[in-house]
Amino acid sequence: MSNPFLYIIIQVIVLGGGALTAYFGFVGRITNRLTAIETRCQDRCVAGYPSPELSAQIADIRSAVDRIDEKQEVIWQVLQPHFANIIHSPRAKDRDELVDKFVAGTLEPEERQLLIDLLDAAIADPKWPENKRTAGLFLLARVYATAPKED
Repeated sequence: MSNPFLYIIIQVIVLGGGALTAYFGFVGRITNRLTAIETRCQDRCVAGYPSPELSAQIADIRSAVDRIDEKQEVIWQVLQPHFANIIHSPRAKDRDELVDKFVAGTLEPEERQLLIDLLDAAIADPKWPENKRTAGLFLLARVYATAPKED
């Protein structure tokens, strides 16, 4: 990179990324647990169950998790283009095109698996530089996290 300040910022982001990934993974797990609790409550719904107090607590927790999820989305909207720029390569036009589509939000569902395969192959390549591997891992995690949920 030609700008050392930008390089330092990106390295700080990458180093702090592990903590962010753990934190946002926690948010996802909490959201899934709340959904499971709500489903169980609805399945067992009888007069007075769940109690109004429990329903209010679940609603409060869901609201807090939704606010965190919105903030997470903002962070990803800022980071994704930088991670994409880090892994761009003149020798991987297909991967770059799919990454750009993913960042722009125009990736087709049938292209998702191809992007996953290309990122997996690049990450597994021992010749790929560590900064690109780290950025690729974050993008790969984001591709998985934004995949449509299967019922």
